[in-house]
Order: sequence, then C-alpha cells, then structure tokens
Amino acid sequence: METLWDWVVQNREWLFSGLAVALPLAILGWWFSKRPNAMSQQSGDNAVNLQAQGDITIGTDNSGIERHIRQSDIGRFLETITAHAHAYEEALTRASTLGEQGDIAQGREAMEVSAGAIGKIVTAYQAHKHLFAEEDVTRIDQLLRDAESEGDLTKLVQAVQAIHKAALVTQASEG
Repeated sequence: METLWDWVVQNREWLFSGLAVALPLAILGWWFSKRPNAMSQQSGDNAVNLQAQGDITIGTDNSGIERHIRQSDIGRFLETITAHAHAYEEALTRASTLGEQGDIAQGREAMEVSAGAIGKIVTAYQAHKHLFAEEDVTRIDQLLRDAESEGDLTKLVQAVQAIHKAALVTQASEG
C-alpha cells in the first residue's frame, strides 16, 4: 500500500490545481463572513423608519409612533397654511395699495394671487382633514359649503380662520 506522501507526489498536479481554486475561494468566504454586517437605510423627509439586525416586534400599542406622526403632519400642515396665509395677506395689501393708486389691472392681479393663496389653504385642509376632530371638520366643511354656495368671501375667510384655529388646537392636544 502506498504511503500518503507517495500518493500526494503522484497526484500533485490535479491535487494542487484544485487547491489553487479552492484555497482562494475559502479565504474570500472566510473574509466576507467576518466583515461586520453594515446596514444602511435611505428615506424621505420626515419619514419614520425602523431598522434592526433581527426581527422587529411591534405591539398593539403604537400610540407613541402614531402621535409622533400626527404631530409631524400637523406641524407641516401649519407651516404650509401659514406660508399661504402670509402670501394672501401680502397680496391683499398690495391689491389695496394698487387700488388706492388707481392701478386697477395690477390690483386685480394681486387679488387673484390672494384668492390663489386661499385656494391653496383650502386644498391643504382637504388633504389633511383626517388630522382634525370630527366636529371641527363638520364646522369647517359647512363654512366652505356656505361660502361656495353664497359666493361669500367673508365666510371663506371665516373657514380659513377656523382651519388655522383647529390646526392649532390639534397641535396643542397632540403635544
């Protein structure tokens, strides 16, 4: 019976050609398995993200997460309508000044800008009314319907004021 050494010498060509492939693969496999498992995550603005190495178990009480999301949503909503309210006030002031100066065409354009700002506030409210208490939604929706059916700008401004107040009350109750 041949010794192990004799067998290695006789079969060295195919033995070492296999090792030439297997050994580097084994080293690479070992190296990659020893590297830390780097986790990364990308998300959009104001997103709530969860990341874990293993399983995540979320209980039935998600009120903390939901409250945080609602606070973020109402905060962004208030920022949006505040910006539109400022645009409305600036355009309305400009329209008044231009009207007093007799520049009717420019005054009319400024009024259209102010109306557009009001429209943006109402559109933002429609998209976010789920954030408000049901009684606030009912009251605001009625004001908007009355303003539309009667063509009453005063009721439209009252509706916008009610939207702002309801958003502030919602923000205070969520905080």
